[in-house]
Amino acid sequence: MSYAAPEGLVPEDEYRHTGRKGADKVLFGDSLWVSVVDPVAGIHGVNHFHLSNKGYARFESLYVIDGVVQLYGNKVPLDIKPDHGPWTDGRMTYGVVDPFNHVRIALDWEKYSFDLDFKGRFAPFNYDSSLPNGDPMKLFDEYYGGHYEQAMSCTGRFGIHQGPAAGETRQID
Repeated sequence: MSYAAPEGLVPEDEYRHTGRKGADKVLFGDSLWVSVVDPVAGIHGVNHFHLSNKGYARFESLYVIDGVVQLYGNKVPLDIKPDHGPWTDGRMTYGVVDPFNHVRIALDWEKYSFDLDFKGRFAPFNYDSSLPNGDPMKLFDEYYGGHYEQAMSCTGRFGIHQGPAAGETRQID
């Protein structure tokens, strides 16, 4: 199934944004949080990307594999000009394949690696549609650009390189 942007969003919202007027005076960035939960594979975690307006990006991945916590993190230079990606630090990559329908995230690292496809299960929810007054976060930050969420299915492979299950590759579904 294919999903269109909900009211108030456009396909460009899947990519980097220019901050609101004055946002260059503060730390502003597009933040992407993508979770993975597969109890059968014994793997759950979160991937985080912060694409800042200050010339850097953060790439982070925290997974619990069979109860063992493993964390990847990196900070790299990033041109401040908004773009369509994909965004990478050389090991971890986030790319939009089809706005609001398909995202791919990959990591090639010494402790674990993965290549995961995220496909929309439901249409995105734009918090500006929240009742009665829209997105409540706008009250706290004059440069806040908005927030949306989308439930997605995740499939792909996950290689385990360190820890008790080292050498295993598991299918995520």
